[in-house]
Amino acid sequence: MKLALKIDVDTYRGTRDGVPRLLEVLKRHGAGATFLFSLGPDHTGRAIKRVFRPGFTKKVRRTSCCRTMACSR
Repeated sequence: MKLALKIDVDTYRGTRDGVPRLLEVLKRHGAGATFLFSLGPDHTGRAIKRVFRPGFTKKVRRTSCCRTMACSR
């Protein structure tokens, strides 16, 4: 069986601490992966403003992955 791994790295801490650890694990298991790094300024704090938009919770309920995963329990 073939498996493709895509790893998104979104933070400096993930780049500094997570990537080297993941590389060790992947090497130990003879596996590879594609690493994708976010570059540029971090604007994730702006996302909190969306919570206050009308219809936000309705959209989250409609599109949330939790609806189909174990976290919906």
